Amino acid sequence: MEYHFTGTGASPDFTFIADAIVDSVGNRIFYSSIKKTKIKVKSNTAVLLITTVVEGVKSEHGYSIRKSDEEALKAAIAEIGLNVAVTKRPKLRIHFKKKTVVVLLVLTFAIGCGTAWRVNNANNEKIRAQKENAVNTIIEIAKSYALEDVSVELRDIEFDGYEWYYADITCSNWGQLKPRQMLNTYQKMDDSVDSADLRVGKKKWVSLGDIYSGGDTYVVYASSNTVKKNSDTIYDDYEHSETHLSVSNRGSSSTSGKTSTSNNKDSYGHTKGDAFAIAEKAVKGKLKSPSTAKFCSVTEATIGCSGNTWVVRGWVDAQNGFGATVRTQFAVTFTFASKDMYSLDSCIVT
Repeated sequence: MEYHFTGTGASPDFTFIADAIVDSVGNRIFYSSIKKTKIKVKSNTAVLLITTVVEGVKSEHGYSIRKSDEEALKAAIAEIGLNVAVTKRPKLRIHFKKKTVVVLLVLTFAIGCGTAWRVNNANNEKIRAQKENAVNTIIEIAKSYALEDVSVELRDIEFDGYEWYYADITCSNWGQLKPRQMLNTYQKMDDSVDSADLRVGKKKWVSLGDIYSGGDTYVVYASSNTVKKNSDTIYDDYEHSETHLSVSNRGSSSTSGKTSTSNNKDSYGHTKGDAFAIAEKAVKGKLKSPSTAKFCSVTEATIGCSGNTWVVRGWVDAQNGFGATVRTQFAVTFTFASKDMYSLDSCIVT
């Protein structure tokens, strides 16, 4: 059983195989980790949204395809046995009849304008109430985890057809937590926010955003177990993250019966320099402006292998979509199948 789908926009291609969904950038989502799937239909695009939970960590994944492939996607999901909800945008059909009386046209226009104004007013009021509810709910969630002097601001996000809000939290005592406590507290709050299923309007959901405390900005990446303070990494437990565990599960089956080699070479003779070159190529594929990329040196990177699986972690300076040079961290995992062939397990750029 294998179903392949071609992505649209910024979405990679993806394939349903025996035990997982794999995509063209090397991500692998095991069916056993999938808790919820949903298909959203928008214009000529169908979007598959996937919620996974690995080791108690929840993550969201999304793939977009042509609307004409929607039925094939639902068939693939049905054969695998996953539950899926389908949300379609309602189509508004208006039938006009020819009128000969000018007065009736004017009257109809006036009534329509008045109705539209009232509907728009009602929608605006409803959205305002939903925003207020979202803010108050997240404030209460934050306080339940002992955060003090809490305020919340919704940050509007739009990317590749998706729209949502990040709820950024400001409090007075986040900086008093140890980095590991920050990660644990954030993950628990994120689960609580997700369980609250907060919505603003018909198509915008609310997710936990950044933390501001004591003049510092804290960004937490739950999927890679990373905490940053003002762009500096203060906690990093990638080895126990959802991404690494998924790769390890795959690697353990492919390397069973083999003896792990040293951290300097694999069984095919590849060195750390070879591994870094492959990681650099994978990371460039995810940058907005790869030609401007300046990578850390091999000695500055963290590189290791187990069997024939390599993990390369480091940083790269490159221009973003606005032309500003920013530094990002990357983690690339791949496995050699022979001297000249390898498969990319994951490539994370944060």
